[in-house]
Amino acid sequence: MAERLGRLVDTADVTAVLHEYCVRVDENRQRAVLDLFTDDAVYDHGHGRVYQGRVRLAELFRALDDNVATSHHLSNVTIRFPADGLAHADSYVYAFHRRRGSGDEVHLWGRYADILVRTGASWRISRRTLFAAAERGVAPDDGWPSRYQLIARHDSATGGCGM
Repeated sequence: MAERLGRLVDTADVTAVLHEYCVRVDENRQRAVLDLFTDDAVYDHGHGRVYQGRVRLAELFRALDDNVATSHHLSNVTIRFPADGLAHADSYVYAFHRRRGSGDEVHLWGRYADILVRTGASWRISRRTLFAAAERGVAPDDGWPSRYQLIARHDSATGGCGM
């Protein structure tokens, strides 16, 4: 019983980190966002845009200054614990951005695939990969059909997995 209770507490704590990321991003509290990641964390934004470590993550999050408003909504959180102190989480995200200056709107529907580690009494993100189902208001990357790596979809006709 104690083990199950501990797992429930871990699940709530990991979910709280994922939600807190959205709050801190939307409030443009860049240093506070960084505190949710381990010092050597990796954020894979897709198509070769990989940010590792606090300095590179700070570069990524400085782009928040290009927006007058953002609103991130997280749902469908699933968490697995393959080992003590290690969590694998998947969650779905809708992110709205209103660009500074132009007022252009950017919409992203996607999924975060996260690995979190327990550091002392708290959980921190050690790896985040962003996958997209769709985006609107941003140009695709050169040579790609989208700005972000697409969520792989199972092809029920062939049994294979494609984009």
